[in-house]
Amino acid sequence: MNKPMKKILLTFVLLFIYSMNSFSQSELDAYQYIIVPKNYKVLKDENKYKLNTLTAFLFKKKGFQTFIDGEAYPEVLQQNPCKALTVQMVDNSNLFTSKVYLELENCQKKVVYTSKIGTSKEKDFQKSYQAALRDAFTSIENMNYSYNPSLNPIITDKALVAAVVQTNEPVKVAIPEAAAVQAIVPVAATVPLALTASEEERNRPCLFRKVLQCRPSFLLLNPFLWQYL
Repeated sequence: MNKPMKKILLTFVLLFIYSMNSFSQSELDAYQYIIVPKNYKVLKDENKYKLNTLTAFLFKKKGFQTFIDGEAYPEVLQQNPCKALTVQMVDNSNLFTSKVYLELENCQKKVVYTSKIGTSKEKDFQKSYQAALRDAFTSIENMNYSYNPSLNPIITDKALVAAVVQTNEPVKVAIPEAAAVQAIVPVAATVPLALTASEEERNRPCLFRKVLQCRPSFLLLNPFLWQYL
């Protein structure tokens, strides 16, 4: 490949990376609130290695209004939980290196942003995980984040009801005004018709019919019934 082609390819790659970064940044600009869980799924224990409180600190420092899951949320967030993103940490660590990255999910459990993978080779687990988390957060820290209400995503009622964020107020579902109450129509009782003579004859017990046609084996084993033939 000649030099002009290499320059064109390099320019294309840089433009692609820049456009992807701008897209991710605009995605985050649509959200004002960040919810950090009390414990990450991969580590189970609450605030293990103090990673959850560290995450909340980093997002607050970046300019997001950040809450630990279960704290008292502002009224606007209680009314519309879909204004917040929830943080999840993914752990790909091995025996010698801590490797983590962050995912930001909206109220529909859709990942809208994934950070770079942060790494650390510190021997102490707490120091190593915290260093890896800080490294992963640099991809968010380097963004020129600024909340823009005009970018708020359009959320349907179903997404609002199924939102992950738990509020202190019950979710109110509006009933359409056009919905009409259906009248209850009584169902007429079904009166059984009188049986005809032939139907009544067919419904009689076997003993009073031609026993030989009905259950011949029963007849042969019970000579007492021969008198009814």
